[in-house]
Amino acid sequence: MIEYRLNHPLETHEIIRVFESSEIVRPTNDHDRIARMFAASNCVISAWSGRELVGICRALSDHCYSCYLSDLACRRAFKITQLCALNDYSGTLAA
Repeated sequence: MIEYRLNHPLETHEIIRVFESSEIVRPTNDHDRIARMFAASNCVISAWSGRELVGICRALSDHCYSCYLSDLACRRAFKITQLCALNDYSGTLAA
């Protein structure tokens, strides 16, 4: 079962592992830049399978009207499960 966490602290090496396993390109060789990317985001949803980070969604939001999605990535092995479940989860954020 996938568990979702809102703005849960993440280790940069875990984020890099998800990016490298996904099909999107990010500067994974720049550890400090990845850390800054997530530190500056005010809406981060992480997906967990047990203790393993398997997906991330990073966005900037004014929390009243607009939200800009920057990253949506998940490990290949969890891609179908992650995307279907994240759609269900994101509906609860709007309520």
